[in-house]
Amino acid sequence: MKITIIRAECSKYGQDGVLYINNNPVCDTCEHPERKLPAGEYCLEMVMNRKLQRFVPTLSTGNIITMGNGPFLLNNDIIVGKRLLRGVLCQTSEANKKLVDRLYKAQLRGLKLSLTIK
Repeated sequence: MKITIIRAECSKYGQDGVLYINNNPVCDTCEHPERKLPAGEYCLEMVMNRKLQRFVPTLSTGNIITMGNGPFLLNNDIIVGKRLLRGVLCQTSEANKKLVDRLYKAQLRGLKLSLTIK
């Protein structure tokens, strides 16, 4: 399954983008403006996160795609949701749940997950 994040606007509040699955837009994304991952391709798999006690999309770098209130996370994670303002997402838990369910089912079917950041 091909997952792509196309980055749009970067400001001091965050690096905004849109997450696509198989070229279809799914949700908006936000990353820390200075600690964002470099553009490129990453392996992605659903891994049980001991701290969060649930499966989360985890990149080969150890970063995760998760819910959150803004880009200023402790880690270099990618948060998902619906863009409200620059660097601010709302409905993050709903967007994250839908994405996690979709990716988990795809992995169970044996599909290889990959993430490309542009």
